[in-house]
Amino acid sequence: MPTTFSIPVLDGSDLFYNWTVVGPSHAVVETGRTDVVVVFNQNASYVVSVTVWNNVSGVSVYVEVESRGVACLPPTVRLVGSIRRSELRSRAIRLEMVVSADCLVYRLKHEWSVWIGNCIDVIANSSVTLSELIRTDTPVLFLPARTLEYGVYCVKFWSCFHDAPGCNDVSVDLEIKASPLRALIGGGDKRRVVVSEKIVLDGSLSYDPDVDQDAPSFLSYNWTCQVAPTILCQFDTSIVDSFKCLLATFLFYGAK
Repeated sequence: MPTTFSIPVLDGSDLFYNWTVVGPSHAVVETGRTDVVVVFNQNASYVVSVTVWNNVSGVSVYVEVESRGVACLPPTVRLVGSIRRSELRSRAIRLEMVVSADCLVYRLKHEWSVWIGNCIDVIANSSVTLSELIRTDTPVLFLPARTLEYGVYCVKFWSCFHDAPGCNDVSVDLEIKASPLRALIGGGDKRRVVVSEKIVLDGSLSYDPDVDQDAPSFLSYNWTCQVAPTILCQFDTSIVDSFKCLLATFLFYGAK
């Protein structure tokens, strides 16, 4: 497979470059000013060198290369499930790959990464930094609830040989959506009260499952009273906008 060699030049102008490869069978498939791409065709030793010069001075550097053929085909990677996922932020996410490699010569290494945007138009340097507690070096990725913010992500998985060329990768488009709010009234959804008795309904147990329980709550409350066929109910309007609602009275039709 092609191997690229590059040389960074920190200073100088009007520079010229001359790359050479010394060794048995090989092919230079691409040559640029500061890099060269070489295919080594044998298990052998090579010397890749470059000379850089201008009108004032010149310098040469080289590197010795040991070429070894890969004894195995790259691992095969198969995703369990769909390549397009939509998940609620309040739920844990599990992504799993099945990796197969008919090879005993090289060990496998795995890596997960998460990028902002879909897998077609991933922006450079837009990777998401995951917690150190999240393992990214196994075929299974487990993201706890509320790990990712709302939006679209590209989750990438690579499986490669250690110290040898040969990789395969799979990408998953993942969308994180808002979870429905949980509206709860303390004491249950049915009450029996004495006629004309005041009753306080407490909605403070309501919560947003996308927010950590110890985080500040920014919920707004809007109470309504639905009239049953034979009952009138009235609000105490002084507290109706808070998380508690006071039903001032229950009156039967015709009561005085």
